[in-house]
Amino acid sequence: MKKVRLSITLLLATLAALSLSACNDQQDIAHMQPDTARSAAQIWSDYHNNEVAADQQYKGRVVEITGRVGEISKDFTGNANISFQTQNMFESVHCTLDVSQRSAAAGIRKHSTQTLKCLGKGMVIGSPMFDHCIII
Repeated sequence: MKKVRLSITLLLATLAALSLSACNDQQDIAHMQPDTARSAAQIWSDYHNNEVAADQQYKGRVVEITGRVGEISKDFTGNANISFQTQNMFESVHCTLDVSQRSAAAGIRKHSTQTLKCLGKGMVIGSPMFDHCIII
């Protein structure tokens, strides 16, 4: 019984530490200097020319992205999303905003030019993905 309690305690402590780490990562994006600054069109082109090279450049890195807003939406959890237009009308650069940015997202207009600071997450089904985005 003591082994079970110890295992459960260790599991809970590990989950708590991971949760705190994730929260700190979200808050730090606002204060971090971007590793690079690119247009959404350039990021899309980089991923479609060589996904492996683009991941090395953007995935897990803070990126400042400027582009023309194609869509402003919410996902099933209520997070605000901005999709930047690209050369392909069926694919976009997809950015999920940090929870702290919900109110600011309400003021963004479709077809406006916007700059975000985000954490790169790779490419999914033809669209470069970024999250923890801050409007700058």
